[in-house]
Amino acid sequence: MNNRSIIRIVLVLMLFGLNTVRALDPKDGSPLKRGVHPHMYLNDQTIPDIKRFIEQNFLSEFQEYVDFANNTSDNDSYNILSEAGHDPTRAVMIHQAFIAALGTVDGINYPISLEQYASRAINSLIRRLDAGDELSFAAAMTADWTYNFQSASQRTEIANKMLTRKITHKVFDHSIQNPEIDPEQMFSSKYFETNYAWYQALAFWGDGRIDAAADNAANQFYDDMLNYGYLDALNFVAGEWGGFSEWIGYTSWHPRTHMLNLDAWHTATGENYISQNTNGGNALKNYPKFMRYAMDPHKYFNEFYTYLRMGSAEATDPSFRHRSMREQIYYLGGVLQRAGQDNEAGLIRDMIEKYNVTWPSHPHQWLYVWLGMYKNAAPVTPEDLNFPHYLWNKNLGVFLARTGFNSPADGVFAAMDGHFRYDGHQGAEDYSGFILAKFGTLLNTRHVAHRSYGNLSNYPGGYEENTIFFEGGYRQNLKSMDTPAELQTAMNGSADYDYGGLEYMVAKDGYFYQMRSNRTLELSSGASHVREYVWLPGENPESDSDFLVTYDRAAAPTKAQYVYHVPWKPTVSGYASTQDITNGTGESDRIGDRFTGANITIKELNSLGGEKDSDG
Repeated sequence: MNNRSIIRIVLVLMLFGLNTVRALDPKDGSPLKRGVHPHMYLNDQTIPDIKRFIEQNFLSEFQEYVDFANNTSDNDSYNILSEAGHDPTRAVMIHQAFIAALGTVDGINYPISLEQYASRAINSLIRRLDAGDELSFAAAMTADWTYNFQSASQRTEIANKMLTRKITHKVFDHSIQNPEIDPEQMFSSKYFETNYAWYQALAFWGDGRIDAAADNAANQFYDDMLNYGYLDALNFVAGEWGGFSEWIGYTSWHPRTHMLNLDAWHTATGENYISQNTNGGNALKNYPKFMRYAMDPHKYFNEFYTYLRMGSAEATDPSFRHRSMREQIYYLGGVLQRAGQDNEAGLIRDMIEKYNVTWPSHPHQWLYVWLGMYKNAAPVTPEDLNFPHYLWNKNLGVFLARTGFNSPADGVFAAMDGHFRYDGHQGAEDYSGFILAKFGTLLNTRHVAHRSYGNLSNYPGGYEENTIFFEGGYRQNLKSMDTPAELQTAMNGSADYDYGGLEYMVAKDGYFYQMRSNRTLELSSGASHVREYVWLPGENPESDSDFLVTYDRAAAPTKAQYVYHVPWKPTVSGYASTQDITNGTGESDRIGDRFTGANITIKELNSLGGEKDSDG
């Protein structure tokens, strides 16, 4: 063989290697490496921690939970395998399997034996497989958690039936046997409301029944989640500050399935992508940090806490009244503890206790509490971690600054304008504008400058975004990043995915914040818009005023309309003419007036409350 042939063979091998999928090699000590069940969430390391959490804090609630799992019929319409989005842990078989796998908790009176709980779950799983259900979280959890209670024939039957069964997905038709997909539209329901072959494979990996298929399916994790897939995409959005692309409305429940996915992979394989940055960021690790910056300082109508919100998100969507928001917050602490992120888990505990994150309403939701074991972490405050009073997540398109993290009198300023269009719902690029939240002894109102959300678009002249609009439009349709290749291209600064946004920030001594938003790139030729915000918070939130100044500069062949959502009618000077747009019904007077002129000054001052003042 000559040297040229050797070189040719080496090149072929190199090219072949570039196209192979990375192979799973579980870490030493992991359940998959040791060949023991359960694989996911529950193992000989996590079970003692969960038991201790229950025994020291929630014995009466866990007693109610085991009674619920005994008394609830397994024939109700929710006891199915395919629910992946809104209520992925609803099926009672999951909870029967969990009780059996967890083992005896001291102080609990079990109405039936652990073996009977497991038997009911196994029978339900087989019955629903026979009924033709697609697979999602319930199938893998139940199969894994009841493995030690299954007979040899049941293990074979369950594995063979799940091998070829379609897995619930918004886009793709795939299974453990045929696991390959091409991740697309990675920021929306097509990720968060679906399930994956690699997840199902974790229940069977190394069991000696469908090993080759399970191994191949598990390997798809590296293509689906990494290599600019779903995990890389979410981490790119989050950066070092946290946040999800849909945090305005869908953050109430979408991140919950991302937590289930990464926690399952970590506990089964030992690979800790919860702590590990990819693409310059980490969505789950930094999520508690983002939550603390985005919190509204006081209760909504003195009832419940929410995130600051804009766009079409109603008050209860991003709030701690929302059942799914409570589920994910109670769960996230345990995900972080198991990943070794004690400070971040401590932030979650402090938030649950400080902001009155109420107990989930229904027993089937309590699984998130048991897996979250939030009281096992010591409380940690933003002050303990020396958080600065501002956050700027450029990729998400959000700037947040606040006078503090503890007082309901704190002022919070937020600006939103995304550089990128993420294929989802209600992101920063959809709702440009600002919020100034202030509530205290000096000011008896909720928002000095209103957030824009809900039904403002129902009123004549109303806009959901408090930014600029031109007669004739000029705003281009933003191109979203649907595929891993497009995300990689955007990250490298190529193509036309960046449409401008928040791009310049100055913070000085905790009392001066300047943020510039350049929206010119998202406008068609001949139009431009740059807005600068300067926020001057008072030194003492309880007694000092805050000042927000906005500078707008725009050019276009037609008139520009600058929109500011404010709770009271402002003082305006320098205008040439005005137009009344309060001709609607209900609260249409909130729309106010339209002012026309080349160089207009608008002042909004109020220190005692006003005509639209309220607790909410």
